[in-house]
Amino acid sequence: MKILYGVQGTGNGHLSRAIELLPEFQKYGTVDILISGEKNLLPLPFEVKYRFKGLTIGMNDKGKLSFSRTFAQNHLRPFIHEIRQINIEKYDVVISDFEPLTAWSSLMKNKECVGIGNQFSMMHPNVPVPPEDRKFARFITENLVPVTDSIGIHYEAYHSQIETPIISREIKNMKTDDQGFILVYLPAHDPNYIALVAKSLRNQQFQWRIFTPFVKNVVQFSSRIVFQPLSRIEFQKSLSNCSAVISAAGFGLTSEALYLGKKICAIPIKKHFEQECNAAALKRLGVYILPSLNLKYASDLDFWLSSVLPVKLNYEDNSKSIVDKALCLAQKLEFTAEKDPVKKKFLSLIV
Repeated sequence: MKILYGVQGTGNGHLSRAIELLPEFQKYGTVDILISGEKNLLPLPFEVKYRFKGLTIGMNDKGKLSFSRTFAQNHLRPFIHEIRQINIEKYDVVISDFEPLTAWSSLMKNKECVGIGNQFSMMHPNVPVPPEDRKFARFITENLVPVTDSIGIHYEAYHSQIETPIISREIKNMKTDDQGFILVYLPAHDPNYIALVAKSLRNQQFQWRIFTPFVKNVVQFSSRIVFQPLSRIEFQKSLSNCSAVISAAGFGLTSEALYLGKKICAIPIKKHFEQECNAAALKRLGVYILPSLNLKYASDLDFWLSSVLPVKLNYEDNSKSIVDKALCLAQKLEFTAEKDPVKKKFLSLIV
């Protein structure tokens, strides 16, 4: 069996999941990896067959999704060109971890494609959603990666086709400690503004380690605030030893922090449908959610540091069951995307 496994490369969570699932897929045949997107920290312990630019999300320096930057950074013609470069017909099974090129290439060739990922869980009943009406954002999430069927991944199994997070062996084998510092990972935010918020708090007992793409070397901003360049090794070491985590509502890091029992303050990217859904689910679990990182929320951060307890969830190893379920779906599916007018319209542009 020849399997094409498409992985979204714009976040570490997708790649971390692929590292765990790939050995299970390889038990059933030859697996070629396709990665689109370039924003990740993980060293990859496998060969990548295809590397593409794919699609990316643009954000401003205050951690808010920017539609203007998103449209400016993505162009239809190069995206279609990348779709056409994939020889999708030679594969027996196509898997997409919310990776658009594999899904659209499959659509173009009337081939089935099974999705795996957090985003695919958002459309199922009982999954928490933000109180704000996000019709356009939901529409994009539903149509960006047009798979034939999918397995959702979420903090809880809200539906029969939703699995709990896949936690890496690296995290599971980690020895944790509490060394009195806060790990901050808000890569879209200006680190100087994060430091300004940190200095405004009444609670000054914690050090702040701010991981940011805006520095190339360690910068000692003050006696209690350090800017750290993006490094997977240092990040994982800090995650194991931190007292608490301040991050966006990305699925990978928050799942790992929940598994390790680290106290979390999640700040979802505004108008980012997946992150706002994640925030709604985290809030239901008891995780502290902050609307934005802003000086006016300094008292809220002080309250979180002093009064909110961590939430710990024990996730079982489910890699094998997810792969088995995905391959079972792939063998039973029939291509039906031609019935969808949105996908059919886009197909007319590709073909």
